[in-house]
Amino acid sequence: MPGPVGDVIEVLVDGAAQDLSDYRIDNGNILVYEGDDECPFNMEQDLSLPTTEVGTWSVEYLNSYPPDATAAYAAGLLALEFGKACTSGKCKLPPNVTDMTRNGVSFTIITGAFPDGLTGIRQVDTFIRLWKPEGSPEYEAKVWTPGNQSLRHTTRSLS
Repeated sequence: MPGPVGDVIEVLVDGAAQDLSDYRIDNGNILVYEGDDECPFNMEQDLSLPTTEVGTWSVEYLNSYPPDATAAYAAGLLALEFGKACTSGKCKLPPNVTDMTRNGVSFTIITGAFPDGLTGIRQVDTFIRLWKPEGSPEYEAKVWTPGNQSLRHTTRSLS
């Protein structure tokens, strides 16, 4: 599956939801069936049908890494600064954040408010740099060939 795969929300086969404990994710993007029965997937499917019909299958998942405690901390700090900007105006956000709304919690950021994707808040920017180091591409290109198999690393079960 195009990765990264964060959480798998649902696996449907012939319109029926599968038990997620029968699956695991390897290498951050390979869905592996490890149930007791024969694999329920039919690799040929009718793509003209909705995934709720017989002869189809689908996997719904979050295309992101699962947030950890560091991500929660960085998001909390950023939310705190947005909250300060909405109430007192004294915050660490760049001055080109405008149009605050108090109860509706909306705001407008002028284009270029976060140059290079950074916020100006040291702890938040440290987290951003951790996941996207300076000069790294937004998406890393990969080439896969069926005859070129590599070792697989089991990372986690879905249950």
